[in-house]
Amino acid sequence: YKYNAGFTYLKGLIVPQYAHGLHLTYGRPSGVEIFWNQQTLGKKEREKIFGYPQSGFSLTMIDTDMVETGKIFNAASYIDFYWLDTPDLKAYWRFGVGLTYATRLYHPETNNMNNILSSRISYHAIVRIGLQIPVAKQFYIPG
Repeated sequence: YKYNAGFTYLKGLIVPQYAHGLHLTYGRPSGVEIFWNQQTLGKKEREKIFGYPQSGFSLTMIDTDMVETGKIFNAASYIDFYWLDTPDLKAYWRFGVGLTYATRLYHPETNNMNNILSSRISYHAIVRIGLQIPVAKQFYIPG
């Protein structure tokens, strides 16, 4: 097996999902993800069948850029299934699960505008489309 580690800088926006949460869509979240991956090489039959998937573990810190919601910390395990694997570009689907820790929760007196985060620890699911662009033989830029 081959192993690799790295980090990803995250920047995004919050898409409104329901009317009573519109006041929590002004922030522009940013964060950092640190990851460790194991690339399969086809030593087992299932690795060949699934296109040599990559499994990994990540730790993520997200600053929501909103006073009401604060920072969010994630720990997750995942698996990447490659659907495009060329010398110039790799594209994959990522599926995973993990735990989330939130720093600012709903409180009726001190933080009544946060009607989204009500539990300090919760779970999350990951579904991601990702790209890896090779810069050198052992160095990729994730996208």
